[in-house]
Amino acid sequence: MKEAGAEGFEVCSICGSRAVYYRRASGHMLCVRCLGLELERGVRGFLRPLRALRPGSRVLVPITFYNPIASLGLAFIVSRMKMGYGSVASIAIPGVLVLEDPKGLLKGFKTFKVGIEPLPKTGDPFAILKLDKLWSLKLARELDYNVILMPITSTDVTALTLEASLRGDEELWADLSYYDIINGTLITYALAGVELEAIMAYTALNGLNAYRVSGAPKPETSSYKILYTLKRGPELEFSSYKVLALFRNSALGKLSFKCGVCGSPSKEPGYCGVCRSIRAYDLIIVNL
Repeated sequence: MKEAGAEGFEVCSICGSRAVYYRRASGHMLCVRCLGLELERGVRGFLRPLRALRPGSRVLVPITFYNPIASLGLAFIVSRMKMGYGSVASIAIPGVLVLEDPKGLLKGFKTFKVGIEPLPKTGDPFAILKLDKLWSLKLARELDYNVILMPITSTDVTALTLEASLRGDEELWADLSYYDIINGTLITYALAGVELEAIMAYTALNGLNAYRVSGAPKPETSSYKILYTLKRGPELEFSSYKVLALFRNSALGKLSFKCGVCGSPSKEPGYCGVCRSIRAYDLIIVNL
């Protein structure tokens, strides 16, 4: 049963302050502060084994086409986290995305604005996710950053897993890895320990927003419609990681070639199907 405070509003299940968010997975009511702390614990707990925030880390948080609002929420969480001595964190944003930060929550970040060409016109979530990975990696190499934190949540991983399964395309499983090290750069789904609805709510409650201008791609994931019919909400539990890895390794083990752009297993020599569809071999980024 939800508990109401003396003033008639719902109270936070943790600290007793005014609650603003109902967490469907647990039934808890949370205030903004406790929601932020829960999200920070989820991010820190996921990143700790990867040593992503070790002393000297140079961390890039890309504001992605896949989910620019979740990206902003992740950036704000990272700004609140204590990092190792000598570590730095920066934001990178494509020129066709516009940020709104009326409270100046992200003013402490160094921000790189980049132009990206070519931009795909497709709404295929795997194509847009691949694009975000590739432009982020390209920029990280140019700037000598060694960690990239992608805003992919447990909900996104679940949706993409279902999407890949429904399509029956083994190549798509390559982008369901929670982390990878490419040419010395760690790229990881930093929000894999939290739900999509939680990070979206936290971002909005803090006044952060982002929107696309003309030409910016937007993912269209049909499997979300299936996920949101589940009573307990669309979550992939940590205990499912190893099971998912078995499926992924089995699918990718059937592929004989390696993509010349992203390095993922490929059905054909040269490039994987996703890189071919977005002309990843022609990708150019320019500092704006």
